[in-house]
Amino acid sequence: METAIIIGKIQNALKACSETYAIESKDIQITITNATSMFDSVKFFLMKEGGEIVNKLDIKNLLNLNAIEAVIVSSYLKDTFGSLSKKYNLNVKDINARIFTKAEDFYPSVYLCEAQKIIKEIAVEELTTK
Repeated sequence: METAIIIGKIQNALKACSETYAIESKDIQITITNATSMFDSVKFFLMKEGGEIVNKLDIKNLLNLNAIEAVIVSSYLKDTFGSLSKKYNLNVKDINARIFTKAEDFYPSVYLCEAQKIIKEIAVEELTTK
């Protein structure tokens, strides 16, 4: 999937979560955690600024995907987390990505994290390419 399309889907997801859960755009965060086993998939959580979990999110509904696309995206992100953990020497079990927006149009900023610690800001492309 083209990066511009992925960014658009993330923007739409952030906007929908903001409206559905009445959270201001500057306070919203989506956290993607790595799978804990080979039979598990990545998980998505809606969080408020400060780290409070608001809700677990379903990847299909969040990104408007069909069931097959959701499995493919989850598998791809799992592989990408493996690659990023090697690249940045992070524990694969603790790696996660946090998506924030500070823009009125919900343009995403992505941060690579290890457990609760932010390691660095990364481009959406780095999360969506192996």
